[in-house]
Amino acid sequence: MKKILGSLFSLAFVFVLFGCGNPVTEELLSYVNEDLVPLAEKETEILEEYASVTGENYTDDETTYYHISDVILPLYTDFIEDIEALKFESTEIRDVHELFIQAHNTQYNGIVQVMSAIENQDYDMMIQANEKLEEGRTGLRDYQYELQDLAKKYDVQLEMEQ
Repeated sequence: MKKILGSLFSLAFVFVLFGCGNPVTEELLSYVNEDLVPLAEKETEILEEYASVTGENYTDDETTYYHISDVILPLYTDFIEDIEALKFESTEIRDVHELFIQAHNTQYNGIVQVMSAIENQDYDMMIQANEKLEEGRTGLRDYQYELQDLAKKYDVQLEMEQ
């Protein structure tokens, strides 16, 4: 399961400005360099908490279940509220950011399904949860590609750090 969430979360982004003055460019720079930086820290915390009870660190279902319930889901709920609170003038940035929101909502739902699978000791439900987590990862990759395309359109170089 650690592998499943290993690439769940987005990356820290840094933009290097080649052309200046365009309002979309300025908003894009603000989004990546100011809005996403603290969110990346929260994502990292969520990932680390999940990894602490899955994969190599898995001990038993009960520990995993309660850690997800008591620690991970509250952190993720706060994170989603934070990303949903961001507002943009540019419809292009809004559309790209919506992909980010959708991907994380999918991830959240996958984690909730993991809890249900554990609670019900249902292997088929765990398969569905893993599929939901994969769908979320795919959404995050789509978001990254769209963000890169938007950066290219506005002559902004995107450097990603993992």
